[in-house]
Amino acid sequence: MLKTISNLGKTLSKTEQKTIEGGGWPTNQKDCVLCGGNWFAPFCELPSNSVCL
Repeated sequence: MLKTISNLGKTLSKTEQKTIEGGGWPTNQKDCVLCGGNWFAPFCELPSNSVCL
């Protein structure tokens, strides 16, 4: 990952961005619940202490 971050002169792919960002916000009910959130379709409300943030 350090090598990816060091290449600031290029555009990162979506996969590389998710690696750096930690996976992104949950977009479905299953992922939302796994993150400790509440699902209000199509949104996930995460607590401030969620492992996904």
